[in-house]
Amino acid sequence: MQSAVILAGGKSTRMGRNKALLDFGGETLIGRLHGILKKAFDEVLISANEPGIYRFLGVPVVPDVFIEAGSLAGIHAGLLRSQAQLCFFVACDMPFVNMELVRLLHRFTNDYDVVIPQSRFDNDSRTGLEPLHAFYSRDCIPYIEEQLRRGDPRIIDFFPHVKVREVTVEEMRTLDPQGLSYFNINTQEKYELAKKTLATKRDSNPKSKIE
Repeated sequence: MQSAVILAGGKSTRMGRNKALLDFGGETLIGRLHGILKKAFDEVLISANEPGIYRFLGVPVVPDVFIEAGSLAGIHAGLLRSQAQLCFFVACDMPFVNMELVRLLHRFTNDYDVVIPQSRFDNDSRTGLEPLHAFYSRDCIPYIEEQLRRGDPRIIDFFPHVKVREVTVEEMRTLDPQGLSYFNINTQEKYELAKKTLATKRDSNPKSKIE
């Protein structure tokens, strides 16, 4: 069993409206993402606290156990509900998920509890991490719960307690040289840029399941 969870519990404060329901190439943003993931994963869940909004997708919508605790609470809820030992998590505002890159991340999951890609900051040589585009194991649950009970919603703070594999920018360069996989739509300007990018982007999502 291979599972994916779309994180859609954010408040879309900067956008001013629900990003997941934005029109993107004739479908909703979350509908596009769901369409890509369901071809590769046996199970797709939505992490959100308003299940009625996403009923049209026909998949389970999982509410947070820890309320007002950000994306880490969504990861926790998804891991609890999933039928799989391992889940791929992605934010609902990342429309250019690249399954070739996801498959690369998946190669490391037998040996690690978290497999997370590195990325570059805009116009900067410094390296960051993309915790909303990563694999997490159910073995992370107790450490996430302990952290959330302390009131700490910062995703990477539980990493010292589990085995983490950072997949480097160099390892991923040929699959996603522009870093489009992590492009997220959080402002109107980025929304307009994403629509322009969509018009020129080639399909990089194989139809076969992740094994």
